[in-house]
Amino acid sequence: MQTAGCYGVMKAVKENASTAIEYLDFSDIQVNKDFEDLFKEVKEVRPDLKCKHGGSEEEKKKKAKVNPMQKLQKYIQKNNLRLVDFFNKFDKDGSMSVSYDEFREGLEETGIDMSPDEVEMLICELDRDGDGDINYSELYMCYSKK
Repeated sequence: MQTAGCYGVMKAVKENASTAIEYLDFSDIQVNKDFEDLFKEVKEVRPDLKCKHGGSEEEKKKKAKVNPMQKLQKYIQKNNLRLVDFFNKFDKDGSMSVSYDEFREGLEETGIDMSPDEVEMLICELDRDGDGDINYSELYMCYSKK
C-alpha cells in the first residue's frame, strides 16, 4: 500500500462514522500532507481513533541535514579563511595535530552549528588513520574531496 491507499482507507473511515475501527497501522508507509489533513478532520469526529504511520513528507524534509563537513567548509569560506589558518586556531602547540577534545573545543569556539552527533561524525570522518588525533593532512584530504 502507498500514501493513496492510506488516504482511501482514512476517507472510508470518515464517510462511515459508525465503523468499529479503532486503530490503523500504516507504520511502513510515509504519508503526505493531504493524509495528515484528512486524519485531523476524522479525529474531530472520532477522537478515539489511533493511527500509526511511517512519518510524513514534511517530517522528512525537516530532517534533511547538511553533512558536517559541508558546514565546516561553508564556515571557512564565509569567513575567508585558509584551511591551515582555521586548523591553527585549534592547534595551540603547532604540532599540526589536535586531539579529539581540542577539535571539539575549537569547533565550539567557532560557533558552527553542529549537534554533538554531527561533531562525532565529523571526527570519525577526519581521523582517517584512527590514531585518536586529527592531523592537518587528514583535514586537508577530507576538505579537498568534498
